[in-house]
Amino acid sequence: MREWCHAIIGLVLVTAPVSAATFYVAPTGNDANSGAIDAPLSNIAVAVNLVGAGDTIYLRGGTYSYSTTINLTNAGTPAAPIKLWAYPNEHPFIDFSSMADNDANRGFRITTNAASGLGGCYWYIKGLEVYRAGDNGMKIEGSGNIIEFCSFHHNHDSGLQIGLGDSDLDLPFRVCSNQIINCDSYLNYDPRHGGGNADGFCCKLHPGQGNVFRGCRSWENSDDGWDLYKNQYDVTLDNCWTWHNGDPASFGTNSAGNAEGFKLGGDTDFYGPRMVTRCIAFMNHFGGSGAGKAFHQNDHQGPITLLNCLSFSNNYDYALNNSGGTHTVENCVGFDPYGPDHKLVSSNSTSSDIYINNSWNLPVTPNIADYVVLTEDAAKAPRQADGSLPNNGFARLVAGSDLIDKGVNVGLPFNGPAPDLGPFEFSFPRMVLIDAISMTDTGLNLHVTGLTSDGPIVVLASPDLAAWTPIFTNPPVTGGWTYVDPNAANMTQQFYQVEEQ
Repeated sequence: MREWCHAIIGLVLVTAPVSAATFYVAPTGNDANSGAIDAPLSNIAVAVNLVGAGDTIYLRGGTYSYSTTINLTNAGTPAAPIKLWAYPNEHPFIDFSSMADNDANRGFRITTNAASGLGGCYWYIKGLEVYRAGDNGMKIEGSGNIIEFCSFHHNHDSGLQIGLGDSDLDLPFRVCSNQIINCDSYLNYDPRHGGGNADGFCCKLHPGQGNVFRGCRSWENSDDGWDLYKNQYDVTLDNCWTWHNGDPASFGTNSAGNAEGFKLGGDTDFYGPRMVTRCIAFMNHFGGSGAGKAFHQNDHQGPITLLNCLSFSNNYDYALNNSGGTHTVENCVGFDPYGPDHKLVSSNSTSSDIYINNSWNLPVTPNIADYVVLTEDAAKAPRQADGSLPNNGFARLVAGSDLIDKGVNVGLPFNGPAPDLGPFEFSFPRMVLIDAISMTDTGLNLHVTGLTSDGPIVVLASPDLAAWTPIFTNPPVTGGWTYVDPNAANMTQQFYQVEEQ
């Protein structure tokens, strides 16, 4: 009997670590350079063809002018995306003013070389300002991309679009899992269609699943703030704001689009769920009698969930008025429809729809006095240093509002015994330590410490410790700050306190 010996051979693959490459591009660079920080390239298109997974391109501040599309076709990986970032504390302007007005002329186009279109792209783009492209400022036709702290404006179609073409198939893992974070899109107008197509942001025309917008703002676009037309899969919108869309006067024309805030679908053959949390739509009241809807179903057949949203001064605030889908609307606020013939809530609700603890379901009367400020200027104030939305009191509730603690727990964080209605939880002002006082020729100096940028700083004064009057408000600050009261020398007695709102 022959005995066979079985040898088990272990194979170990050892690879040498590969260092990621970094390239620099500057308006004053030269494409014959190496791309090092002291020898930058000049053309973004040259740099993007040099990079692979894990590599970084830094754009130095200044203006870059282009007349053709910058195509991003090479790919990173989920663990090692390709970064195209503004150099720290510098601002690159990507100007496509010399690009022809044409449907194919996107500023940036992110796509995949895979024949199936199913490959991921995994680009991470941060800190760019993109404007005046002949069509979209940026078109995303790939997956796994992150676009952060970018702005898109004065483009000849939507500022940023995720999606394909009208005749493409719906595939869940194509054009999927893109994240748009803390971006702005405004004053986009498409002259080829009389303003009827240019949205701030859109995720339309057969994108895949898992696309997300978070902390984004969209204003004064010729059509809508957001458009999710012909989208079969889930989309998430969180903490996003949109206002003043569809106004022909913004573009010096006689025509514009639908003047809508969040257009949540379109066409009766699409069923993807929509999750909309803590979003704000206001002053969308332009166009005809059927236009100007803040949150609009637009024939979409899938379930729409609206949680802790705010709508005011629109033709229609919540227009979930078609059959199809089970809708859930909780802790939302709507008031001041723009005109006596328009409706706060235009809804043909079915027995399965859920409308709970919204301002129109409760004995509360929301109005402008419930908020610190609700102006356009406050909404489009500069973002914070990290790209997050301005913390200047916009849409924040004031003490004593009857909207405080009137909501139900929907899984979002809240203060107090119950959630507040609308997008922001009220928090009581925090007293800040006045650690130094001095009198100089300019007035009384009050120095405070321990500021956390949680909210605006308010200085209050009182002659008797009984009645306190706000005398100065400053934007959020981290660390220490000094207030100078030039009128203190004229007071026989004055007390001060400082609060961080």
